[in-house]
Amino acid sequence: MKKSILKNSVLVVMLFLMPSCNNEDAPTVENTDNTRKEITLSRAEQELSAHCTDFAFRLLQEMNKEKMEQEPLVLSPLSASLALSMVANGAIGNAQQEIVNILGFNSYSIEEVNAYNQKLIKGLTNLDNTTTFCSANSFWMDDAFHALDSYKNTLNKWYEADLFTADFASPATIDQMNQWCSDKTNGLIPQFIGDLHPLYKLVLLNALYFKGVWKEPFEESATQTGNFTSSENEIQQVYFMKQSTYYKYAVQENATIVELPYGNEAFSMTVILPDEGIDMSEYIKTLNTDKWASIQANMHFEPLSLSLPKFKIEIKDDLTGVLQRMGITNAFNANSNFSNISKEKVYISKIEQANYFNIDEEGTDAAAVTGTGFVSSPGEPIEVKELQINRPFLFILKEKSTNTILFMGRMNAIK
Repeated sequence: MKKSILKNSVLVVMLFLMPSCNNEDAPTVENTDNTRKEITLSRAEQELSAHCTDFAFRLLQEMNKEKMEQEPLVLSPLSASLALSMVANGAIGNAQQEIVNILGFNSYSIEEVNAYNQKLIKGLTNLDNTTTFCSANSFWMDDAFHALDSYKNTLNKWYEADLFTADFASPATIDQMNQWCSDKTNGLIPQFIGDLHPLYKLVLLNALYFKGVWKEPFEESATQTGNFTSSENEIQQVYFMKQSTYYKYAVQENATIVELPYGNEAFSMTVILPDEGIDMSEYIKTLNTDKWASIQANMHFEPLSLSLPKFKIEIKDDLTGVLQRMGITNAFNANSNFSNISKEKVYISKIEQANYFNIDEEGTDAAAVTGTGFVSSPGEPIEVKELQINRPFLFILKEKSTNTILFMGRMNAIK
């Protein structure tokens, strides 16, 4: 009986993340010098970063196929990449090759991938003292399961993973996992795991947390209701935040783009508004690394009167089918080789990602200090463009120096 259970043991990889752009728990700023810092990448690391961007857009395209037209979509390609990298460390042969292939890391050793991930995550945490970014990982083992010390050491060395051994048959273990989730997400995702299948022997959790404050905060008194036209031409009454200032802005083929910086501009959110009559799904199909580079290269500062809807997304998605379509099939097979994790036979059962994403007006005092209004020479009028994000749009949250995409999504309707 024991042999049969081990043969069918499964590794569950779960991701949870929540970017929050409000100021409820904004960090205390002790250092008034908030000069933007950068992460310096080598040539090889720049190539790895470009592959991560390519993975991000391919993942967005596949996720968009899964979603109903009116469903919100938000995901973290960075979180998915980190979780898959940790899994790849435990895989051998086809299982590992498929994972590194979809990430674009097939020309690099797993040690190079680990070193890049470690450098990136450590760098992202210290770029802006008005922004909070953190990454956390944990590796949970059933107390009847034996993982190799070498794998546990790898997770601890490169990913600073918390390691736990617990009785997976006990409800208390679910409580402990959910408490870890709650602790790492400031209580925003307190109930991520509902139950543990009897065959589950390992659970790998990855969490990303981002809280940014706008460089140019929106005045709450300026927020007012207005019409948002959904992808199904439904008129929705939603709250629009309003701001008049200089933004990075571009008009390109089939879309208008605006970038909203956080804090000292190390992080920013880019909003892409496809032209009226352009189908969102068709537009998403055109996005790739080259187009993203072109969008950023062509942006310039313009005085804008911006109307941006407030929105909040709380969602949990199963990425298993998406990743299988992208090329990971062997790892979900009972015959896959994860012998770098354990001498016992394991395979991946599912990969899930939970998201909390909230956009509102609030900023910090430091952001207000760096804010700028319209400035011109006496007697020189300024032409202010009006940009209303009042129909389906995309959003991409990135770090500037590495161009790392932390979160991305699309809103076809405001729920």
